[in-house]
Parts: sequence; structure tokens; C-alpha cells
Amino acid sequence: MSGLDITDLSKHYGSFHAVKSISLGVLPGEFVVMVGPSGCGKSTLLRMIAGLETVDGGMIRVGDMDVTHAEPSKRGVAMVFQNYALYPHMTVDGNMGFGLRMAGASREVIAAAVSRAAGILRIADHLPKLPKGLSGGQKQRVAIGRAITRAPKIFLFDEPLSNLDAELRTRMRVELGRLHQDLGATMIYVTHDQVEAMTMADRIVVLRDGEIEQMGPPLDLYNRPANRFVAGFLGAPRMNIVAARIVAAEDRVVTVEAACLGRIPLELDVTEGRALLPGEPVTLGLRPEAFRGGDLPLRLIVQLVESLGRETLVHGHPIGVGTALGDPEGNGGDGAEDALVIQLPDQQRPRMGDAFEARTDRRALYLFDADGRTRRFARVG
Repeated sequence: MSGLDITDLSKHYGSFHAVKSISLGVLPGEFVVMVGPSGCGKSTLLRMIAGLETVDGGMIRVGDMDVTHAEPSKRGVAMVFQNYALYPHMTVDGNMGFGLRMAGASREVIAAAVSRAAGILRIADHLPKLPKGLSGGQKQRVAIGRAITRAPKIFLFDEPLSNLDAELRTRMRVELGRLHQDLGATMIYVTHDQVEAMTMADRIVVLRDGEIEQMGPPLDLYNRPANRFVAGFLGAPRMNIVAARIVAAEDRVVTVEAACLGRIPLELDVTEGRALLPGEPVTLGLRPEAFRGGDLPLRLIVQLVESLGRETLVHGHPIGVGTALGDPEGNGGDGAEDALVIQLPDQQRPRMGDAFEARTDRRALYLFDADGRTRRFARVG
């Protein structure tokens, strides 16, 4: 197995800076998933590792080898694309063995490699078929099989499941997880689907505007996001974000006021960040699943109810503190936040237009300063 080291990697398209001095290390056998919004540079970064995009600055090492300017075939990597990229006139057998044939391998070596990969992926019965006779999931297995036959040092996946339906994506996530365990291979996986990222990754790398915002184990990023962008990007439904301000500050104890939550005293971690000052705008974050009871009530006017069987999602417009419960206009409250989402762990079904109250624990709050950075709590209360 080989790892990957990227140092100060940069890429420009004219005046557009697509990748901005990114440094990243991937351990041998690690499954790293890169996520971020469209245009953040994740696919460009993957293609630079594969040698499909030139490098404007920095270095790429696969194991002990500098491959920054090496030909794609000399890098020891294999890439699986979103659109499968199968040759329509070749059988499954021919597609899977193509890379080895181009490398000059013998028929015996090719046959053994194809047979092994087909067995791992459970597609041996499809070897004589043409791609047009395969389902989407089978085509993706063939594309993965073609990568396996090359025995690469690193597997690269560029949104490989995005063309599949929801049920098949779920099954393929399990298959890829099993494949990673069976091969013990180093894998780098690009996706826009955070469920794939959370369930498959050893480590997630969150990118924005060509830079790394945060990287780490999935639950670390989910529970301890570095900033509001990461907090809002990971999680489905997304984290609720409400506007607030600092109304009092003494040493590290600040009182935060939000129209829909009232005044909340919080003690900040003294080891990080500057002091927050009275009058300073901040934001508070609450994950939809955080409403399981507690000392903070949140009231909203129900706008949409999604019953999912095992849970219910209630979308609504928050009512400011001091508003009469049942005043659909929210008179008396100065908060006019965007719609919030509350995730209930049962099959409640509040009526559209009704006032609905849920309670949360202030320890579930996230506090972000005016620059969007997460402020840690020493304790809450």
C-alpha cells in the first residue's frame, strides 16, 4: 500500500484560482472523502492527482515517488469516473482488461486479474456482455473492476454513484466499503453527497473556493465544526442558523440574545479566540435533531410537515420570544429568521399554520462569531 502527499498544490484557469496551495496527506489504506459545493475544486484536485490536469504549483507524491509531472499511466493510480467511461464495443472482459493490455501484460496475467476482480465484484457472469446489456450498478462495478485489475497504489473515485437511483446508491456504498476492507487499498473519493461522506470515510476533507476548510474523522467534523460553513454543510437536514447578538460580556461569560430564543448566558473557552463585545453580531446554530427537550423553548408557525415514518420533519417560521403562542403574524417578537427545521423522533403531525413549540438544551447550541468561526464553550448555563 502507498500513501499520498500533496504539498502547496495550485491550479489556475486563466484568472480563476481553482486550487489554492492545498496541502494534504493520505495514509496508506485510508479512505478519504472530499466534499464541498460545486466549483470548490474537489474534482480538479482529484484530476491533478490522476495526471489529467496539469499542476501550476506544488508537488504530488505517491509513496516515495514524485509524480507531479508524470504521465497518468506512470503514477500508480486508477480513476473511476461518474459516467463509467466504458468502451461500448468491448465486452465486460475486454473493458476490465484494457489497461493491462495497453501496458503489455500477457494474456495469462490479464485473465487472472480480470477473474480476480470479477469475483470480488460478483460480476463473473457478465464478462461476455457488452455494456449496453448492463444496469447502471453493473456498469459501475465494471468501471471499478477495470481499476482493480491494474492493482494501483491509489484508487480515485469522482462521484461514482451520482448517476444511480437512491436504493442502488445505498447498496453500492456498502459494496465500496466492503471493497475497501477486502483490498486494504488507499482510496480518495469525491462526492457532493454528505451521506456518502459520513458513512464511508475514515476522514473527510471539506473544501470551499479552492481551499480546505477542515478535515478530520466524520463525527469530529459533525460535532466540532471549525466554522459555520462546515457546520451548515454537514448534516441532513442542515443545521438551523439564527441571527443573534452579544448583549453583555464580562470576562469570558457572554449573554447572547436571539429573537426566537431569548437571552442565553454562555461561558466561552478562555484558550481560544478574542473576546466578544456587547453589540457584536453573532449567529447560533441548532441541529434539527437537537429538539429532544431541555431548558430552551423554540416556537414556530408550522409551514410544512414531512412524515418519514421513523421521524417527522417540521418546517416553520420562528415566533419571537414574548409573542403570544398562536399569533400567526409573530406580533410582539422582533425575530424574522428564515424557516427552521425540527426533527421529531416519532410520527407527530402538527397542522399547517398552527403554532408549535419544541424544547432544546442550551448545551446543544453552536456559537459562531461575526467571521463565522466556531466559539467553544467552557461550560453552558
